[in-house]
Amino acid sequence: MTEERVQVIPMLRWKKLRDDWAREFHEEEASRIVAHMASTLGAAVASEMMKNLADPVTLVKNLTDLSAAAGWGVIAMTGDTQFGAKLEVTVTNCVFCDKEDLNDSPQCDFLVGAIKGMVDFIYGTPHSVREVSCAATGHAICEFEVEECHDPSLCSSCKNLKHCKLSELMLER
Repeated sequence: MTEERVQVIPMLRWKKLRDDWAREFHEEEASRIVAHMASTLGAAVASEMMKNLADPVTLVKNLTDLSAAAGWGVIAMTGDTQFGAKLEVTVTNCVFCDKEDLNDSPQCDFLVGAIKGMVDFIYGTPHSVREVSCAATGHAICEFEVEECHDPSLCSSCKNLKHCKLSELMLER
């Protein structure tokens, strides 16, 4: 079936797409687009993995191993991996930041979105994902705080993912 075909886009191409969109749109709008696309991808990856593995703790471990093998960086997820109420994610050698010049803003929009899509799907509840440090801005590693979202107005409007006005942006173009 055609809906099961896979399109693989290398991580460095995602970075190039983000850079191109930042030139075409504004930086913040490019971040929203990338995070939104990555959230969809993250949910799809989690969905496929959950067909064979239902335990969240083992699933998270396998996802972090898969992410490293895919070249996203060395990812560690700690905290409540059983129920997903509050998690911390660290990325060493982040594909979006490693060997890049210093930047004024975080460059991990893809990871913010992918993490959100994965944890929302795995735990069945919306989460907020916030990047608290980024190697692109001079930190040693990229770090993210992930929390179950208890305010439906925040989660449904995507404020925690940075793509609330994505559909409006696309209509303007």
